[in-house]
Amino acid sequence: MRIEKIDYEQISAISSKDLSYIQLTPFLEDFYSFTPSIESFSNAISERKKHGIDRKLLVDVLQENYKSINPNEKQIQNIGALKSENTFTIITAHQPSLLGGPLYYVLKIASVINLCNQLTEAYPEYNFVPTFISGGEDHDFEEIDHLHLFGKTIKWEREAIGPVGRLTIDGIDEVLQQVSEILGDRPEAVSLMSTITGCLEESHCYSDFVFKFVNVLYGKYGVIVVNMDNIHLKKRFAPLMQEEILNQVSKPLVSATQEQLEKHKFKAQAFPRDINLFYLCEDGRKRIEPKGDNFDIVDTNLEFTKENLLKELENHPDRFSPNVVMRPLFQEFCLPNLAYVGGGGEIAYWLERKTQFAHFNVFFPMLIRRNSAMILNKGQLKNLSKLDFTIEDIFLDQDQLIFKFINASSEIEIKLDDQKTQIENAYQDIAKKSTSVDPSLAKSVLAEMTRQLKNIDQMESRIKRSLKSQQDVNVKKIEKLKEKLFPNLGLQERYDNFLPHYLSIGESFFDVLIENLDPMDRRFTCIMPD
Repeated sequence: MRIEKIDYEQISAISSKDLSYIQLTPFLEDFYSFTPSIESFSNAISERKKHGIDRKLLVDVLQENYKSINPNEKQIQNIGALKSENTFTIITAHQPSLLGGPLYYVLKIASVINLCNQLTEAYPEYNFVPTFISGGEDHDFEEIDHLHLFGKTIKWEREAIGPVGRLTIDGIDEVLQQVSEILGDRPEAVSLMSTITGCLEESHCYSDFVFKFVNVLYGKYGVIVVNMDNIHLKKRFAPLMQEEILNQVSKPLVSATQEQLEKHKFKAQAFPRDINLFYLCEDGRKRIEPKGDNFDIVDTNLEFTKENLLKELENHPDRFSPNVVMRPLFQEFCLPNLAYVGGGGEIAYWLERKTQFAHFNVFFPMLIRRNSAMILNKGQLKNLSKLDFTIEDIFLDQDQLIFKFINASSEIEIKLDDQKTQIENAYQDIAKKSTSVDPSLAKSVLAEMTRQLKNIDQMESRIKRSLKSQQDVNVKKIEKLKEKLFPNLGLQERYDNFLPHYLSIGESFFDVLIENLDPMDRRFTCIMPD
């Protein structure tokens, strides 16, 4: 495979907020704890050791979860190693998107594995476990019920209430059937889909299926999948949930940080509520709101006194679910984590959390921007070559790219800037001479100049349209290429599922990702065949 790196500044789809953290803009220093670098992990490890966790509980939970599959030796070693004070996790997380959903789902896990490999080499006295947290407690089904495959949208058709991870797997077999038909009978496609279908047959709920699915993709690399919707982990976290219920501390802390960030044009990423916990009941995942001296479960008939709600938390911690404001706190409280690897949007909402973590005395991890990448196949690379474009060129806006091609292939100079300059100079000279005769004439001369320049602009546009029409075949090739690599004008990684790229590269697909997605290299990665 051939790899090319592009500076993020060249990519218009990368937001200014995202670039601010990629470039480590000085004003952000107050909002993170460690500069993202291999060297900074020395300080992160020292600080992390000051915040103990219940390692035995964590290992017991993981070992219980992994009874449902046959973990490999590397996974067994990684889980066992978590008992040791010298073992740490590197975490990424995502909603349980259908068959991975967008491409970045698999990119971020590869970034974590790459980073763990680097850390193992840099700090051989410690162990580093690549860890994926599947956000099965989210209840926005519409965000995870589909995937895009070869230009088609495949949807999981069903009614859904409550946490998506707790849903039954009804209807996923139909999704897998559709995917198999689209992928065809290529041996690697048949083999992978057969394995994924086997995961479905052995699963009792959606989070269980996602757990097995990620294990199929990344298990051999020692990745550990954690389902935080666990009664034992929530029981351990209960004192912090009680603090949130009784004192409602997160909202003022996070809101104050958001106000500081907004001064630098960082819009708030999450809406903190008085109580940043949900209550799980038959009607779904419902907000808990203070109501005088009591607590109301929104959109239900349930209402608790303070004493009854605390008793409910003590006896049924599994009925309480952290929202987006408390969820990072939950995972960092339960795992010996050093760094969170996430996309630009994720990093932006983590930057709002530092003072909240300090209040709860929970370690605030290093924040590392995951790799963004584009994968090109042989056909796309061939078209780039025929059109005489570089990899950097493909990141130009479509019109810029089209006229770059037309300029290069036409003997006619499309831009009439020189001619406009000549006309402007001539009229300015006439205006100057007119002023010496009659000062009022200069205004008329300059108005005529403006009209002439507008005419030149119109002529330039007509020439462009004519040349574009003459190059219709190549223009359509460019438009098609841009649509494939930038679906809906966005990055490929935010739309495409990984499966077409897996088939294009073959069984070495995940090895290629892990080898080349170094999150410490703050550049966009283009992966293509030699």
